[in-house]
Amino acid sequence: ILAGLVVLLGVAGAGFLLRNRTLGSRDVAAIVNGQTITQQELATEQTLYVTMATLTQGRPPAQVPTAFDMLNQMIADRLKYNEATKAGINVSPGEVEAQISAIEAQAGFTEAQLQTALAQAGLDRSVLEDWIRRQIAIGRYVNSVVLANVPPEAQEAAVRNWSNTLQTQADVEIRLGSGEGRRAAKIGEPAPDFALPTPDGETVRLSDFRGRPVLLNFWATWCPPCKIEMPDIENLYQKYKDQGFTVIAIDQQESPDAVRQYFQQMGLSFQPVIDSTGEIFNLYRVVALPTSYFIDSQGVVRVQHRGMMTREQMESYVGQVISR
Repeated sequence: ILAGLVVLLGVAGAGFLLRNRTLGSRDVAAIVNGQTITQQELATEQTLYVTMATLTQGRPPAQVPTAFDMLNQMIADRLKYNEATKAGINVSPGEVEAQISAIEAQAGFTEAQLQTALAQAGLDRSVLEDWIRRQIAIGRYVNSVVLANVPPEAQEAAVRNWSNTLQTQADVEIRLGSGEGRRAAKIGEPAPDFALPTPDGETVRLSDFRGRPVLLNFWATWCPPCKIEMPDIENLYQKYKDQGFTVIAIDQQESPDAVRQYFQQMGLSFQPVIDSTGEIFNLYRVVALPTSYFIDSQGVVRVQHRGMMTREQMESYVGQVISR
């Protein structure tokens, strides 16, 4: 569970900007398969992050995860926990307490310090208990179901594929920020439209490419797998652009100069744009870089791929959207 706590504390690593928006207790941040995540729940999760990061690291976190980034993590956890619940996995109060004690011992803080920190943050201890309970249930489901009969060398891929499948099949409606009422990207449904700036300040709208197959590639300059696959994406673009195929590379919140220099150095000729708020990353359920979506000429999402693509995969995916 301490590893799960590290996941919670690592949510800020994506580096999205914190949005200046009051989280009202009655507002809905997202609807996931008919279940709501309220903005108050979102604010509570962020507060728990800050509190536990301060306790485990001995200092306040240098960066607080944004509402968008935290919402992404909450949606993923909600989907996983629901699977564990449907499988009849239960976690006793004693198991929760044992895990909290283990975290206290390993991180080096006392129960009294935990109680004080939670009280100062306006949190009841039950908030942490509920989070721990969910993580235990998810871990138990993964070990007993997802990884059943899976050899050690294939376990990481099995967990990743399971998580990806849950998220691609989920019915998710994002209501946070200006994305209110917009359904998240889902295979077989229209791709959510967006308008984002290029490094030169022009605006690119996805809907402007209706009638053409499109690859949306979510990336960042600091992402090693992104750098590895970029030349193959360029080759794919050059091979199929005469058939109307286009590529929109959506950068994660970096400066125009950094994006422009990266494209020049890599010799890339397709279109980069910049998501300065993280809103489109969230709308497209991007939880890892790179992530790619292949959209057909009717604007329908046909393929979602998390992680680096091989040349063979790219050819297969582009064939699915060009042939339609």
